[in-house]
Amino acid sequence: MAHAFPYIGIKRLLLNASQISVDGAYKNWILLAIEDVTERHVIEKKKDDFIAIASHEMKTPITVVQGNLQLLERMLNKGEVAGYETRLTHAMESVEKLKRLIINLLDTSQLTSGTKNKMPSVIQIDQIIEQPMREVHSIFNKHEIRVIGDKTLNIVGDKNQLMQVVTNLLTNAAKYSPDATQIVLHIGRVGNYAKISVKDEGIGLAKENHTRIFERFYRVSSNDNIFFGAGIGLYISQQIVIDHGGTIWVESEIGKGSVFSFTIPLSI
Repeated sequence: MAHAFPYIGIKRLLLNASQISVDGAYKNWILLAIEDVTERHVIEKKKDDFIAIASHEMKTPITVVQGNLQLLERMLNKGEVAGYETRLTHAMESVEKLKRLIINLLDTSQLTSGTKNKMPSVIQIDQIIEQPMREVHSIFNKHEIRVIGDKTLNIVGDKNQLMQVVTNLLTNAAKYSPDATQIVLHIGRVGNYAKISVKDEGIGLAKENHTRIFERFYRVSSNDNIFFGAGIGLYISQQIVIDHGGTIWVESEIGKGSVFSFTIPLSI
């Protein structure tokens, strides 16, 4: 028999009770065991929250795609041309958003189970930034992405995984700086590592969130207490960077934007 007690202080305890059998005969002895299940409860709560968040995040682009496709169908039937391209673009943007969310969900599962493997090779940095820049700009076309530094530096890593890190950082920079028009992607060299930084002019982060934002399912609110995303992009990015032998971190202040940086070993 097991019974979960409510929080005692900050702990959540599970009481297990079982009758003891000696030589096949049950005696009037009861064995009690108390287990601290606080961490398990927190994880389960995070999973429940994540499912709710992911469901909401998926519902929004699906609704946008459905609505635009219905409008396109009516326009096609009426022979209308004006606005057709705009509707198609909106639908494609939502499909891209949904695709990224699904990829992040799958990657989270693989990282948790330890089944995500990388295929490292020698690549130039421009191979991991060009496509993410195009994809993010197609969705957040208000933001200009400016590159500073040497894109021809050679690094060692899995191209697709590192592209995902860059995509996550650029996407966050655009989402959290809705009133800005520029994102700066800086490439430098620190010892035997390439350092890639994404700088935005957005809402910024409080110091107490600088470490926590890389936790799985953790989300940061804006100044208006509006939460963005499902809380998995930065977690995945951190795991990928660590697996490549690099480091990822953030420098930020409320109201002064953020700079997310990560290092990857150079090909020497």
